[in-house]
Amino acid sequence: MASSQGQPITNSHNWKTTMDVYKLFRKDRKGRRGAGTALYVKEKFECMEVSYGDHKSSIKCFWIKIGGIITKGNLMVGICYEPPNQGDEANETLLRLLKEVSGTQKLVLMGDFNYLDIF
Repeated sequence: MASSQGQPITNSHNWKTTMDVYKLFRKDRKGRRGAGTALYVKEKFECMEVSYGDHKSSIKCFWIKIGGIITKGNLMVGICYEPPNQGDEANETLLRLLKEVSGTQKLVLMGDFNYLDIF
């Protein structure tokens, strides 16, 4: 029986955490201690940060393209933070960004969207 070669992709809220054999991508919020987003990717994967979207938007995202893990194609991983109470304009910005990024790529989106009344 063949063993799975998949590896988890995780995010963390603790910048002091280091993990051997993982590369850390992080975006700290300016002027805020402990605020920001991070992504760990197993070092064996070819990966690079890619820029998308409006950098002046209240929604802060960063994107990592990971090569060759899904049917030998690329996987785009987005890590986003949206401050609370941003309203419809922020939602529309996020939808435009997802349309721009998705194209023909496989996409994983995760983060803190502060949708307080989602459940």
